[in-house]
This record gives sequence, C-alpha cells and structure tokens, in this order.
Amino acid sequence: MIFNFATASNREEARTVMDAYREARALHKARRKGSRVDDVLVQAPRMASKITSILRRQGRKIAAQVMEAYSRVAKIDEEEIIAEIMRHIALEGVSTDIIEEITPAIRAAYRSAHAHAVAEIEIDAGAEALQHADVAAIAWAEQHAAELVTQISESTRDDIAGLVGDALTEGWSAAKLGDAIEQSQGFSQYRSDMIARTELAYAHVQGNLDGYRSTGVERKRWITGAGSCDDCFDLDGVVIDIDDDFDYVDGPVDGPPAHPHCRCDIEPVEPEPEPQSNQEED
Repeated sequence: MIFNFATASNREEARTVMDAYREARALHKARRKGSRVDDVLVQAPRMASKITSILRRQGRKIAAQVMEAYSRVAKIDEEEIIAEIMRHIALEGVSTDIIEEITPAIRAAYRSAHAHAVAEIEIDAGAEALQHADVAAIAWAEQHAAELVTQISESTRDDIAGLVGDALTEGWSAAKLGDAIEQSQGFSQYRSDMIARTELAYAHVQGNLDGYRSTGVERKRWITGAGSCDDCFDLDGVVIDIDDDFDYVDGPVDGPPAHPHCRCDIEPVEPEPEPQSNQEED
C-alpha cells in the first residue's frame, strides 16, 4: 500500500503534475517514472502564497524599524550605523512566522515520503510503519524548524545590511531605505516560492531516507527530475551507500534538493540476488 498525502487538489494542479511526469518519462526514455518530488511540489503554490503574505507584513514592520533606527544613528560611522540598525530589528519574527505556517506541510511531506519508502520495500508494513512515520516526521520537523529560523534570519539580515550600505553610499533618505527594504528580493514572491519548494522537496527526500533506513536498505540512487540542471544530470543514476554523501559540484549532499527549486529525487537500490550454483550438492 502507498500512503499518498500529496494528492493534487484541483484539475489545474493535477494537469501540472501529469505534464511533469510526461516530461520526466521522455527525458529518461521510459527508464523510470521520474521524480516523485513533482507530486509533492503541488503543495508549493499554496505555501508560497502564505509565505508572501508573511514577508509583506513583516517587510513593512522591519522597514519602519529600520527607518526609526536610521534616523537615530545618522551621524556616526558607516559600519557602526549598519551594526546599530541590525541590532534594532527583530528578524527572528520573520523566520518564526514562516516556520509556523509551513511546518504542518513539511511534516506531512516527510511522513508521506517515509511511509511510501517503507511500503516500497515492505508491501504489508501496516499501521505500525505509518505510526513510526508520524513520530519521525514530528521529531524531524521540530529539529529542522530550529535550523530554518537561523537560516532565514541570517539571509534576511544580509539582504537588509546590503541595502543599508547602499543607502549610506548614495545618501538615501530613511523613507527611501524603508521602501527599498519592503520591495527587496528578501520579501518577494520569488523568495516565497523558493522557500516553499525547497523545504517541501527537502522534507520529502529526508522522509524517504529515514524510511529506507528503517527497512534495512543499504544503498540509494540519485534520480533527476523534469527540467533538472546540468550539475544534477551529472549525478543521474549515481549509486552510493545510504549514509554516504553524493559528490555535488557545490559540496557533498546526502540527497536532493541540491539547490533552490531542485526537482531531483532518490530511490532505494536493493541488493542483487545471490547467483545460484548449477552444481548439485553431494
């Protein structure tokens, strides 16, 4: 039995999934079905719209904080201005709001992938495997959430610090700096989509890996998804031990996504059967 928690919710999304599968089959010349990440990413547009709303709301709030801090420290050294402004804005609030919104979907993607991986290897795994998948999903999502808060906060901090530097160099007013922050890439629809897609894909692959390990799978294979980049295609079909890292161009990774918007996946590699001897035993 396959536990699928990522079914397309309407005709348009279902058509998108089917088109992606057809493209994957063409690319792989019918060698395999293609990446199941495509199915998981059906949830991404809904997640991205929630993230966009959070970023816009927080962008206005942070812009106001920056404008207030900027007006207070305009007469001091440039590096000190940037440092002082960054001390006065609460970037963790952006990250925490995003994580609270997307954690249920991330947990569901992990749970689904874990249960699917078990079902792939053990057809009659039953309710016990699904219960383990749920417990594992909750534990993993909580640990990953803490990492995400730091990553998103640091990324947003870098974006804003860069804009503050531009404002000082070009002599912007506090109001212009506030507008620039609110409209920056750090608070854009593009970033919302990137976070949604990357985190769903990552949860999916990590759930698969945990499920494979729980059934004793010892090796994994990289599968490129529809529209994959050249660097990912270089890994297509590469097989390594389940706990080893793939040698990606930007550094070792235990599996996809190797970069934002990556649509690759992994699959288990079961051991080949032992060759039978033709000689009869005496």
